[in-house]
Amino acid sequence: RFEPDSVYVAHHVLYLASTFPIAAMSRNGWPLIAVATLLAEVTNPLQLSWEMAKAFGSGDLYDRLSLPFTLAFFTCRGLLMPFFMADMARFIFLSGQLADDHSTVLKSTYGLFVGGLAASLVWLVNLVRGFFRYRAKRDRRKTR
Repeated sequence: RFEPDSVYVAHHVLYLASTFPIAAMSRNGWPLIAVATLLAEVTNPLQLSWEMAKAFGSGDLYDRLSLPFTLAFFTCRGLLMPFFMADMARFIFLSGQLADDHSTVLKSTYGLFVGGLAASLVWLVNLVRGFFRYRAKRDRRKTR
């Protein structure tokens, strides 16, 4: 069964829209793209395994993967990514190290990165809520 996820789509559209101008027009933007991509995608193998376990009805595997995936996603998207984004904001807006022609590109596309991070954080909040609801439901079933 297909379930559209508008937050997931919005996050990726914003990410792609922000990486193209940085890659095309800025010498200094590659760390933003490289680290953001690493932090965003490092959890994908675990996420895909977790989602497939649920989709194919492998409840035991889904249960075993839920905690590691939630912790990994929370660490990457909820802790490391915001820290990295704050560091990039400091560099872009406060350091004074950018040439004027590149400064405009980075400043404007940084806003798109913030939008992508916001969508990612919405997904993270839903993931953590879902994890606790799932665990509570599972524990209620075990006590019956």
